[in-house]
Amino acid sequence: TKSGNITEHDLYKEMKAKYGAEILDTMIQEKILLDKYKVTDKDVEKRINYVKLANKIKTDKELETLVVSDGGFPSLAEYKDTIKLSIAKAKELTKDVKVKEADVKKAYEEQKTQVSASHILVSNKKTADEVYAKIQKGEKFADLVSTYSTDTSTSTNGGSLGYFTKGSMTEEFEKAAFSMKKGEVSKPVKTEYGYHIIRLDDKIEFSYEDLQPMLEEELKLQKVKTSYSSVYKKLKDSYKVKVKDDALKDDLKELEESQAA
Repeated sequence: TKSGNITEHDLYKEMKAKYGAEILDTMIQEKILLDKYKVTDKDVEKRINYVKLANKIKTDKELETLVVSDGGFPSLAEYKDTIKLSIAKAKELTKDVKVKEADVKKAYEEQKTQVSASHILVSNKKTADEVYAKIQKGEKFADLVSTYSTDTSTSTNGGSLGYFTKGSMTEEFEKAAFSMKKGEVSKPVKTEYGYHIIRLDDKIEFSYEDLQPMLEEELKLQKVKTSYSSVYKKLKDSYKVKVKDDALKDDLKELEESQAA
């Protein structure tokens, strides 16, 4: 630049001042938690496999594109490191919590099927029957969505509601959606919101092995009453972590106080 060169030392000083405490805190967490809990590559791969299935992708290359472009991660390796740390965090937070296998299996029955659906919502049966007749004659679903649907949150994206599991929608809507085949369009379904014409866009079935680690962790976390920051602080104190850099030591203390607030 005209005002002089930016040296590596200048860059380090600037980054240390702005992000030093956060980076150091993450590094300390990794050192302590991954020393205490042996999270294996297999544990991480189970989570990765779920993400692949849920996003209908098969290769690591496709996954990397997803986590970098949509997730904002610098690389797939850093995404995997984040998963590894989050598993260890959950283990520390739930170390004294137990859940019954029967409860995990019950949660699996509720979440083993994910469907993706689109809908056209109208206020009365007459209009609903009219729209359904047009679909039967071959008119495009997306065109009818933009012309008729009163659901403003989905009327500009073809009526898509995305993926959901049981318990996410009203009972009548859900009953219809989960009983349909991929590509099928329902007759008008009445709910408290009006009349829906539903198209099932996709259906994914997960095995118990696919979901078990996440479901068990989720059920345990639901039972936890204390915050992660307080649990982590006790753990860090037990490891007697010492920061020799005074500026970073003060910044880290400030960060801890803000996390505890």
